[in-house]
Amino acid sequence: MRYFAQDLRGRSDAELAALLLDRPDLARPAPADVTTLASRATTTASLTRALDDLPRADLDLLTAAVLVGGTAIDSAVLAPLLPAWTRDDLDSGLARLWLRSLLWRPADGYEVVRGIEPLLGPHPGELGPPAAALGVAVLAPSDLESAIAAAPAPGGAIAARLAAGPPVAHRPDPGGASAAAVEALVAAGVLATDGSAGSATVVLPREHGLALRGHLTDRAPAPPDVTAADADGPLPLVPDVDAAGGLAAADLVAVVEELLRAWDAEPPRVLRSGDLGVRDLRRAAGALELDDRRAATVLGLLLDAGLVADDHDPDPAFRLTPLADAFLAAGLARRWALLVRTWWRSDHVGHLVGTPGRGGTIGLLSDQARRPAARSLRRSVVAALVAARPVAPPLDRLLQHLADLAPRRVPAGARELVDAVLLEGELLGVLARGAAGTVAAALADGADEEDLETACAAVAPQPIDQLILQGDLTAIAPGPLVPELARLMHAAADVESRGGATVFRFSRASITRALDAGTSADHVLAVLAEHSPTPLPQPLDYLVRDTARRHGAIRVGGVGSYVRSDDETALEALVRSADAAPAQLRRIAPTVLVSPLAPGVLSDLLSDLGIANVSESSGGELLLPGRARRAAVPRAAEVTVRRVDDALVAEVVAAMRTGQERTEAAARDERGRPALRPTDPATAIAVLRDAAADRRAVWVGYADSAGAVSRILFHPERIEGGRILGRADGSPRTLSVHRITAAAWE
Repeated sequence: MRYFAQDLRGRSDAELAALLLDRPDLARPAPADVTTLASRATTTASLTRALDDLPRADLDLLTAAVLVGGTAIDSAVLAPLLPAWTRDDLDSGLARLWLRSLLWRPADGYEVVRGIEPLLGPHPGELGPPAAALGVAVLAPSDLESAIAAAPAPGGAIAARLAAGPPVAHRPDPGGASAAAVEALVAAGVLATDGSAGSATVVLPREHGLALRGHLTDRAPAPPDVTAADADGPLPLVPDVDAAGGLAAADLVAVVEELLRAWDAEPPRVLRSGDLGVRDLRRAAGALELDDRRAATVLGLLLDAGLVADDHDPDPAFRLTPLADAFLAAGLARRWALLVRTWWRSDHVGHLVGTPGRGGTIGLLSDQARRPAARSLRRSVVAALVAARPVAPPLDRLLQHLADLAPRRVPAGARELVDAVLLEGELLGVLARGAAGTVAAALADGADEEDLETACAAVAPQPIDQLILQGDLTAIAPGPLVPELARLMHAAADVESRGGATVFRFSRASITRALDAGTSADHVLAVLAEHSPTPLPQPLDYLVRDTARRHGAIRVGGVGSYVRSDDETALEALVRSADAAPAQLRRIAPTVLVSPLAPGVLSDLLSDLGIANVSESSGGELLLPGRARRAAVPRAAEVTVRRVDDALVAEVVAAMRTGQERTEAAARDERGRPALRPTDPATAIAVLRDAAADRRAVWVGYADSAGAVSRILFHPERIEGGRILGRADGSPRTLSVHRITAAAWE
């Protein structure tokens, strides 16, 4: 690491900035100096992230460099392993890997940064360990061919399969032709064992695998191109992506609004596990006319956005939060932007809800319904589709593109996950017909909340303020309605069908619902007349006025309770009604009946009998329904972190240069020994690991049980868990990692 740190210190500010942009984990928190940056860049976690981000071509090149080994890696050395690469391809690829600090430059050529080879897996490039590590001699190509030819018949096929990879196979049971062939290849030195008696596996040494294969890979280093023409010609363009996405968004927002209003009236219960019941999920899916996958996605968005939350009552339920009230009052673009932003940040995978999992069916809020890899895969899919605009690549082409772009980031079951991303994207209007639109481009560009809302506003269909009222008591909204009109329609009518246009139906029950909420008949008719290009249909006018005339004709109070009405005939019929017998009504005045039931129970009973009624106070004032209860907004799980951009990187590089100058100025104490400046554990362990590999001594600051720090010249030999074994003052000594305060080269 000492030489790697020297390589980093020799880089220009622009090269350091490029490194931090390519590997943003190195910039947070900001390294104190370049030496600290070198230590952090060689940690297992950082190297793993860097390898995961490599495209297939660069990963092939790095694998070839690992296989070659040594300290003078250049294009001439790597050319035999990558025959499809030109010399310029190799030189530019090596420069890219050096810029990412996966290679460093000694006196000539390049060297692989220590710690990378184990991260490439047990068999880098699907090739076995070196022959020296297996304890066998490397056979010359002619001798190798002769040995394979001399083996029994299956020997050639066995060697070819192991050369293609993986290079390890189980030893066949004795007695068969394959067993004889394997034993002959082992005896000839073509294959090796792990050295133990009766070893159950055989392995093809790396040198023999390369000789048989002829190269590491014959893939060309062309950059991934999801839009490239295939055998059938160029991919077709997808027209009107934004128009289709805007319509899908309007439909989604209407669905979410309807679900919020339904749950406001009848909130679903919270299970003991804290999840939503399967029955409530399916009821919501049926009410919204969505399949279970889409319904689970929508419900996951509501919960992740904080619009709905557990109220944590003794009988808990999922209730709307104050954020839901703001959502319902906002315009289409703002509501759409909130749902899209929530989806972009979420790791929820709705398509897994309801499928078998560990311990039973996967629930909506189950940990099994959340996958951190889903977020990065979603962003990769959207970025690929944005690059292909306005083309919609087929699923197989998209999967191949993702595998070329970052093969280590493609998870198991990628086809199912990518298909789910496409389905969710089309549900949210981010994608349409498999192609990306303006909103997807804004997401891929890292748009903030304001920019995303601007993109949504540019695409979303404009709200309309007109209704087509019909004589069959229906109304057609040919698009999303302005907020005031939408609130009235949802209060006074029921949604009959959705799509490009929404069909509402007026009924006595829906008008009663609006009147119960405090809306007057005159207001309903005035708003409808204002937003209708034609006169109000007579049946609708009669329905509203007749319902209003009957509404409140019978009033319920407390005795238990009482019933009051100016219509004495109606009261007489009510007293004589057998259906009303459970109310135990009796007349105390020509216009007043009383009952031992509570006012709410009596009101519900009369409503069940089809008798519209309203509640009143003891002073005769109407009691309108109170404001629905609200759950507290859950604390956001996501922590806002400053984005690693050019401005942040410039600040970090300047601070590292300043810190490096201070470090070098205080590099030695008054006795000429290296100064022990407190370092983070990652830096100290990296120094000790390199010292153990190079058999060099290091100065270590070590705290005893009382907290006093002493200075030790330590010769580390190996690191085991949280302990470092080595020698100090000629005697064996073991140090605990958590007590090491600093480490510096002798």
